[in-house]
Amino acid sequence: MTAPFWKKRAYPVLRDATLFLLDWLVTDPKTGKLVSGPSASPENLFIGNDGKPHSVSMGDAMDQEIIWDTFNNYLAAVRELGIQR
Repeated sequence: MTAPFWKKRAYPVLRDATLFLLDWLVTDPKTGKLVSGPSASPENLFIGNDGKPHSVSMGDAMDQEIIWDTFNNYLAAVRELGIQR
């Protein structure tokens, strides 16, 4: 990719998306890891302790994959532009 695209388009979007995701993540009390949520899982229903189906949970796989990809793309943009943070 060319530097103007990274500087004018990709980097500002990725920076702001990364900042949003950092604010959205919370510490899972069970694992101590950062997870998204609450969020609805589009691919999964599970039976809760109440015996009813649920789709809202913490740390859904799709969210975690989108977050991982966004963070990695942000790091690529930072490297491409030589930004020191």
